[in-house]
Order: sequence, then structure tokens, then C-alpha cells
Amino acid sequence: MSIDGLRNDPSQRLIIQELSLLQSHLTTLDKNENRFLKIGFKKREKWDNKGMYLWGDVGRGKTFLMDLFFETLDIKKKKRLHFHHLLDEIHEAIKLTKNIENPIEDLVKNIAKEVRVICFDEFYIEDIADAMILSKLLENIFKYKIYLVITSNCRPSELYKDGLQRDLFLPAIDSIKKNLMIINISQGVDYRQINNKSTQLPIENDDYDHKNLEKYFLSINGSNYKTNESIIIRGREIESLYCGDQIVWFDFLAICGYKRSKNDYIDIANKYKNIIISNIIEMNSEMENVARRFIALIDELYDQNINLILATNNDYKNLYQGEKLKSEFKRTYSRLIEMQDNDYSNGNKDINF
Repeated sequence: MSIDGLRNDPSQRLIIQELSLLQSHLTTLDKNENRFLKIGFKKREKWDNKGMYLWGDVGRGKTFLMDLFFETLDIKKKKRLHFHHLLDEIHEAIKLTKNIENPIEDLVKNIAKEVRVICFDEFYIEDIADAMILSKLLENIFKYKIYLVITSNCRPSELYKDGLQRDLFLPAIDSIKKNLMIINISQGVDYRQINNKSTQLPIENDDYDHKNLEKYFLSINGSNYKTNESIIIRGREIESLYCGDQIVWFDFLAICGYKRSKNDYIDIANKYKNIIISNIIEMNSEMENVARRFIALIDELYDQNINLILATNNDYKNLYQGEKLKSEFKRTYSRLIEMQDNDYSNGNKDINF
């Protein structure tokens, strides 16, 4: 695989060295030849961990490096997942397997038959239900010898910080520290910022108006559409302003102001490849739940490469004015910046190195 575009960044080189070693270990297990980047690293003879936890500020290239590792790993038993998609599968499995004593172990055991390594992007915990599941999930992932490569914006000890009943989550943190190599990639340049080539998607416009948004909607959908009609997602109504086959237009509070979950956003992103959200307001400390939903929404739209127009009178970095979610919103802001890039519109993410 070509290494054109990689910068001479010491932190990247360290991570590539370790990922190369892990890849050699995995391909040896599968009796295949290592195809990771041949950059002439002197390798240790043995990989001593069960994967890697790569953390650091947004825009440092974590997802790029993980994707590069995944794409050049020459084994069939591999899987790349958005972490919360797996959690959604686990919640559903628990509902369907009430009579099974250990549903999480049963699920992981089945995964282990098909998968040797899982790559998790954007690893974070936001509610007690997920926190309680994760400890058991990790225990069984390591028990059944599944390797992990994880990216996150925060160090393991800060996961689910200040969360409800966080003590129940501490065993999961201990498991991560015990089994995974922890690497910080916070040093260096924010490549998303310096390589950004702005396009019209998404827009951030002080003087946006209804007619311009309607013009964009019609350019995507044509004349066959409905207005002011609710769509049904997971058995519940969400009011839309305009709705077509491949595009939907929401008012901000309709999509983020009520009790919506990340699973709703997964289904919306699966159904519509173009989304408009208008009337986005500044979120202060009294709107933490709204901000949390907005963060989850952007994560999902980014992960599925959805074309997004945001209509707001605020600069993106000023949309959140609270305290609790400052770290999470850094990721959201960085993703909104990247979503303006031509490479994102063409289906390529985090490739500007």
C-alpha cells in the first residue's frame, strides 16, 4: 500500500511501528504475510498485548491510522465497527435472549468464530446502561482472544468521567489498561484544520434563508416530496419540514430537542443520504441533553458519510456553551470542519496526511 501523504510526524511513526508489529502478529496467527507499511522499523520479536488503545485530541489522525491498519491487514477475520453500533446490537441481543444466562458471552463467542480483530472508532461511554455492559463485553472479548484496536478522544482513566454510578465502570477501565497498549497521539498538528478545502456541504451562513435551503433540497430530490409531515423511526414520529426519497429536512429541535437516541440517528442515516437541519441554536448548560443528542447525531452522520447542511447564525465552535461536554464537542467541531472538505464529500475521511 502506498504511503504517499504521510507526514514525517514522530507520533505517527511510533504508532505505525506498533501497528505494524500487531499486524505481523495477527497475520502470523493466520499464517499470512504481513502487508503493513514497510518503513524499515526495527521490530520487537513479540507482541505482548491484546490490541491497542489510541487516544488524543481531535484531528490528530487516529481514525486514519486505524483505517490504514485495517485496510492493509491481510486476514479475512477482521471487522471495523462504530463502537455504538455494537452496543446497539448487544442491547437487542439481550432483549431477544432473556432466557440465556450470559447473553453477552454468547454473543462474543459467536463473534469470535468469525472475527480475530475488531477496530472500534470513537470509543466513548455516555450512559449508565452502556457503562454496565462494557465491563462484561471486554471481559469476554479478551477471554475469547479477540484483538482490539480502539480510537478515543480521552485517556482510559477519563472514560465516563463524572458519570452516574461510575464505580461500576471501573473494572472496564482496568481491563483496558491491563490488556491493551495505550498510546497518546495528542502531540502534533491538527491535520483536519490545515488541509481543509471548503465546499458547500455543510454550510455555515449568517444570512441563510428558507428559499436557499429549499433550492438545495429541490436540486437533490426534484418535485416529488412532502412538507410538514412526520417520518416514522423505530415506531416513533419525527416531524420533518421537507421529506423526499434521499433527503430530509429537520428543524433542529425536532431532531435534537426531544428524547431521541443514537439508534434513531443510525436509522435516519441509513435511510437518507442528504440531511438539512435548520434553526440550530446555541446550547448552554441548561441544554446538556440537547447538546448530547447533537453530538451523537453528528457522530453518526459523519460515520456514514452523510451530506449535511447546517443552517445556523452561530459559528460552529460557539454552538456549545456548556461545561460538561466540552471534550466531546471538540470532536463534533472537528468533524463539522472535516465534513466541509472535498475528500469527505467524495467518501474519503481522514486522508489528509
